[in-house]
Amino acid sequence: MDVKQLKQVGPVPLGGGAYASTLREKRLTITEERIEEAIEKFQEKCAESDILTKIERETGDLFESIDRICSTK
Repeated sequence: MDVKQLKQVGPVPLGGGAYASTLREKRLTITEERIEEAIEKFQEKCAESDILTKIERETGDLFESIDRICSTK
């Protein structure tokens, strides 16, 4: 999950700071919920097929995470 990207809401007009803060938190909450749902479904399907899994949660830039993982293997 790229928290930095999710928190970017663009320009905020005067008086809109509270709304922007609420929007940032809502984006993070929704994203976290959807990620958890997807992981649960993935684990259920793997368990049904007797596939062992190891979930590793990453935060930050997606491409940097992929590059780091690929570079270590």
